[in-house]
Amino acid sequence: MTTAGTGTYAPNTATGTVTGAPAFTGTGAVGDFTTIPSSCASSVISKTTQCFAEATDWPDVSTWLSWECLSSQAYAQMLSGWNEKKPNTPQEAADVINLLYTTSQQADLDPRVVLSVVMQESVGFVQPGHGDNGASSGLFQVQLQGATSCDALPHGQCPTSSILAMVQEGLYGHTGTSNPQTPGLLAHYQQEQSSWPLTLRAFNTGSVPDRNNLTQITLTGCNGKKYFAGTQTYVSQMANRMVGGLIAGTHQFTCMLDGTADDYPSLGNGCNA
Repeated sequence: MTTAGTGTYAPNTATGTVTGAPAFTGTGAVGDFTTIPSSCASSVISKTTQCFAEATDWPDVSTWLSWECLSSQAYAQMLSGWNEKKPNTPQEAADVINLLYTTSQQADLDPRVVLSVVMQESVGFVQPGHGDNGASSGLFQVQLQGATSCDALPHGQCPTSSILAMVQEGLYGHTGTSNPQTPGLLAHYQQEQSSWPLTLRAFNTGSVPDRNNLTQITLTGCNGKKYFAGTQTYVSQMANRMVGGLIAGTHQFTCMLDGTADDYPSLGNGCNA
């Protein structure tokens, strides 16, 4: 989930494109992701889940899994389904991997992190449903009225153009007078001066409430109840994905800097939910 803020790009819901995004060229050496190399098997790369609650805890890039490991594990997960979600077809899964890689390179973002965000948000499924009480949709679960979605289409018929639009919406965000402005991953990355832990906190929550404690998110009141605007463990889960502590679609554990539990529900689309 990404929440409202400022943005610089806008989706064109009539054409399924993102206004202001770089022209898509489809170039880049994405590599073979259809077979998991023996060196990337879950039994080999899986590590004990760790708690990365502070920005200084973020694992060094030298410890991250390779693109080959992450993409092949993700591809296999997209085909197998997860938690009663509809699996992708081989073509849809290949489109997700290819378009994430090439679009990330165009935006000068590490495709490993971008892919891991998608696996966290939707497990890479092109028909993931709408999270946050119906407010979020697509591969990145962006909060945008009229965001690109294949959920209403017959299973297995999500076109490449729609998958590209979902990727662009996640990376470049949108602006508009009728819709709330939502920044994409790139805007947060630039705002946070290329810090991935701060970028991911902002992408999930809309801001960075405490730059020293990345489990801190906005706790707000709504109709007498308390809600979190975001997921407290989001940054730590993403760090674990990068180093093998979380593989593909599995993402559940507790990690709080202050020792509290993640026991408040998400606000979703607000008090009107």
